Amino acid sequence: MFETTLFPSIVEQALQYATQKHNGQYRKTSNYPYIWHCMSVSRHVENFKNSHNKDLLLVSALLHDVVELYKTKEEQNTELHSIADLFGFKVASLVSELTTDKNEANKVGKTEYLKQKLLQMSSYALVIKLCDRLDNISDLQRASLEFKEKYKKETIDIIDFIFSNRKNLSKTHLQIIAEIKKTLNTII
Repeated sequence: MFETTLFPSIVEQALQYATQKHNGQYRKTSNYPYIWHCMSVSRHVENFKNSHNKDLLLVSALLHDVVELYKTKEEQNTELHSIADLFGFKVASLVSELTTDKNEANKVGKTEYLKQKLLQMSSYALVIKLCDRLDNISDLQRASLEFKEKYKKETIDIIDFIFSNRKNLSKTHLQIIAEIKKTLNTII
């Protein structure tokens, strides 16, 4: 019989992959290693979402920012193909949904871009994106007052837009949104 420790789980493999990709990167607001953010988003997903597809969600949460490291669409597509080869098409598809198109965000403005993006996301991608937003808010303690106010306003605008326009919010989505609002009340 083989010991399972010789064969890392898909989640452990994703953590190793994301750690390698984010090596040398630090969060702007806290200066902590960037991988901690990915791990925290994954923990939020684990805490909020009960699903038979939990590994899919955890792996996608760990990898959610990997593709954004690359500047060109060609580099991003190459990275998505690598993710698909290593972790499967479903993970690559979720990571693709979670990746910001910086050119489009610059054209229409980040807040408007995120509103439209979240409105069109699959339910699973929205869970991860909301957990990402929750972690970003939790990391604002060391940010400047100006950045806190801007990020808080952007978050409120996005949440209000989702409530007004997205009709299929699940219990999980609503729980994460409630936690985002609760956390927002502690900022500033």
